[in-house]
Amino acid sequence: MHTKKLSLAVLAAVALAAGIGTASAQSTTTTTTTTTISPDQETTIYRTITREQVAVQPPPPNWTPSVGIEVPAQVQLYDMPTTIDVPSVRTDRYTVVNGHVVLVDPSTHRVVRIIER
Repeated sequence: MHTKKLSLAVLAAVALAAGIGTASAQSTTTTTTTTTISPDQETTIYRTITREQVAVQPPPPNWTPSVGIEVPAQVQLYDMPTTIDVPSVRTDRYTVVNGHVVLVDPSTHRVVRIIER
């Protein structure tokens, strides 16, 4: 009887450890934050950036920007124009892909927001 209780305790410990391992693995996934801006700020950002005369290069083949994904090194990123007075995007960098303004966190090189008009 004692062996049976011990076996159940060992099984419970193993199951618990497996659950902790799974939770631990899930918590190590990269999380990204999205930039919070109002619709008016979004419009201002889009208009200002699309009026800039930057040399927009096509994205690498098989890469489509999406919030949270890393931007390939070959994608040219630009500093945010100083005329954009939106504190939450001031340090972001950007690129333009297929007419969409793609905001990028410079520290992680990940897309934080895509502005479409």
